This record gives sequence, C-alpha cells and structure tokens, in this order.
Amino acid sequence: MSSRILFAVGIVIVAAQLLAGGNLELIAHRGGTPGVAENSPAAFKKALRFTPNIETDIHFTRDNIPVILHDRTLDRTTDCHGLLSERTWEEVRECRLQKPSGRLSRLHLPSLRSVLNDRTLRSARMILEIKDYNPDGIDRMMRMIRNRRGIRLSSFDLKTLRYLHRRYRFPHLILVVGHIPRAIPTWIEGLFLCSGQANQTTLRALPKRLRIYLWTVNRLREFIRIRTLPIDGIITDHVRFFRRKRQ
Repeated sequence: MSSRILFAVGIVIVAAQLLAGGNLELIAHRGGTPGVAENSPAAFKKALRFTPNIETDIHFTRDNIPVILHDRTLDRTTDCHGLLSERTWEEVRECRLQKPSGRLSRLHLPSLRSVLNDRTLRSARMILEIKDYNPDGIDRMMRMIRNRRGIRLSSFDLKTLRYLHRRYRFPHLILVVGHIPRAIPTWIEGLFLCSGQANQTTLRALPKRLRIYLWTVNRLREFIRIRTLPIDGIITDHVRFFRRKRQ
C-alpha cells in the first residue's frame, strides 16, 4: 500500500474519531475542496456533499459591491490584476477564476449576490469573513443577507465587528485571531483561532460562552493533537477527509 493511501486512511480514521457523535462543526475553508477554484460556487457545491458549513471571504469593489475573494488583489486567483477596491464591479465581473494548478477555469469572479441567489446553495450555512472595513459596502451586504438564515459573520478586524454589532445588533459575530487576545467583547459569539495556538490551558481560560473553531486544520498530526481539546469545530481545506458523501 502506498504512503499516500496510508496517509488518506489515517486521516479518515482520526477524523471519524474527532467528529464522533456529530458535536463538532466541520467548516469548509474557502470551499475546502482541493482541485477546484477556491471561493467559487463550484467549490461550495462540492463541499455541500460533506458539510453544510461554508467559510468564504468578502472584499468590496470601488462601488461597494461585496465580492467573494480572499486577497485584496485579483492577481493570485483570477486572470485580472490590481486591487479589487480600485475597480468597479462592471470592470471585474468577467475576471476568470484560476484553479490551484494555475490553469484558468470557466468560472467568473462571483459576487455575494450571485452566491446567495444560487438555489443549489440554499442549504449552505455561510460564514462570511469580511476583509475590509467599508461601512457602505457592509450596509449593502447586510441588505443582501437580512432574509437569509444560517449566516455568520467573521473578521480579523474588531472595528468591523463592532460596526456590525452597534448598527445591526447582529448576533453571530466571530473574531478571527492568530493568538488569543487579552480581552474579548461580550457580544462576540465565537473565535476562529489558529490551531497552533490551541492547547488545554489556553482554551480552558477562555470564557465558556465562546464557541471555539480552529483554523486551518489540514494535517494528520494536527487532527491527533486537537481531538481532545474543548473546541466546537474545525476549519479545513480538505472536507472530504472528514465526511462521507451525503446520500
């Protein structure tokens, strides 16, 4: 048996133990499906075969349109170039997404509206990570999601989350952190914490009200180390290793 097969089998075994009882959320990071363009509707639809929880990223165009994109620039993941914030939606809507291999796909840069309106994604529980502090763009985004259930909002930027709390009293706010912060506002519902910073001591010191999710958990040794930690979920690029295809 090849080392690649042994590795895959090991992941499946440990993942099954980790998610035993269905208490932990499995979250697809940028769609969590290798081989498919990240943050694309195609990746989200494939991930839904394994988990309903889809994490994705929001940047805003110059005319405040929320767009599904991880980087500030278009260079890495599309055939376009430059800062998204300096381009209008009309200027970027035809940008084609690149696959992880670097080859261009037939997919175009998706707006948040197009993803929300996609009927095949209605069962998704979206976690939108807001990358920019842009009140006008955030207001536009909130109008789009106000009738959509199961959405959570996250950000590294506490200013952005504070705006969402004060203006909208949005209840499902998640702070994304690399290290455990000294103070966490009481209106923060959860933490996305870098998995390398998680251990029994640091996690048990956090307020019990917080839901804790670890990112980005992709390696077998990470699975083994965190399986006994007091966490609520994991964020991964490899959702297929955790769940069998849903019938």
